[in-house]
Amino acid sequence: MILQPSITKSRIFIPEWMENKDANTDDQIRIHYRPVTVKIKERIFPREFTFGKGADGEMTPSMAIKIDRKKYLDELVTKIENLGYISEDGIEIKVTSVAQLFEGPVEFDALIDEIYAFFSELVTSRINEKN
Repeated sequence: MILQPSITKSRIFIPEWMENKDANTDDQIRIHYRPVTVKIKERIFPREFTFGKGADGEMTPSMAIKIDRKKYLDELVTKIENLGYISEDGIEIKVTSVAQLFEGPVEFDALIDEIYAFFSELVTSRINEKN
């Protein structure tokens, strides 16, 4: 079977944060991201299996998942457009990368949560298969 890959082009996410979707199209914050691949999914969604004794003395497996919002965004975001803030020194700071986003003011935390939630849904959802 030959699949038509869904990983060939960059995509754009427009967050709703701070009424962004209602802004003029040219002024909207845009998050450019790469399509999810199996390799990316394994790096950002690590699963660790351990075994322990249950109450009945039987060995039972358990799975732990460590969530790292920055790692999600680092793996998927290629560019951020139209985001910035004014520093304490009065300097305009443009935010174009995940590192800059995480160094920004605490007000960005809600934006980070929204972007993370969007990517989390992409990573954990299954592609609809045609029968």
